[in-house]
Amino acid sequence: MVYQDAYEVANEYVPGARLRAQDFLELLNRFRSSYLKSICYNERIASNRSPDSVRNEMLNGLREYLSAMQNRPELKDHSDPGVSSYVCTKLTDMWRADDRLCSLYDTICLYCQTCNRDLKTTMIHVAEYRSLNKLFHKERRRSQQ
Repeated sequence: MVYQDAYEVANEYVPGARLRAQDFLELLNRFRSSYLKSICYNERIASNRSPDSVRNEMLNGLREYLSAMQNRPELKDHSDPGVSSYVCTKLTDMWRADDRLCSLYDTICLYCQTCNRDLKTTMIHVAEYRSLNKLFHKERRRSQQ
């Protein structure tokens, strides 16, 4: 199975379509499971004599992919003049500053309104980054046990 990144997934949606909170949660699960299937992770863990080596290989691949994702223009924030940061960092700052925000979905919606960004594009790219970042940290904790 070939991994579908955010660019390919975005092409599946009708231009201008608004994603609901449920769609966002489905995207999170889709990116995680798609990545694991693309590297045949479960089969390799089950059949390998050294599952730690498979896990470490996956962690290295994920680390490289997440670093490359941070260079995507869709995940860069240029809302403050002269300052370049990441959308995910800006979302974290917004989340911590406003306790009326109930979910990451709400935070992304507010960010897109505030910074005049395309909601669908931002949401899909953030979903991919967040999904794989959580997978990375979960597997890293598991390998350290």
